[in-house]
Amino acid sequence: MWVVGELGLAHERIDAGLAYGKVNEPWYRAMNPNGRIPVIDYDGFVLWESNAIVRYLARRQGRDKNLPPFRAAQSERMRLDPGR
Repeated sequence: MWVVGELGLAHERIDAGLAYGKVNEPWYRAMNPNGRIPVIDYDGFVLWESNAIVRYLARRQGRDKNLPPFRAAQSERMRLDPGR
């Protein structure tokens, strides 16, 4: 949420974890089969794992001069292997 605020992105926040229980609902599991938070849906591109999300948003908005330009395929690899 900090990065979303820094980038000034319009968003809808849905509290999903712990007491909210949304992580076990089918619509959430369709986005993130691990049932963990956070997860984003950015114009139809779904991504989870906080590090991958932050890097994706920074690249997408062109706000991180130390990262190469945005590539959806690269973000998909980061989601599958967050250690990259």
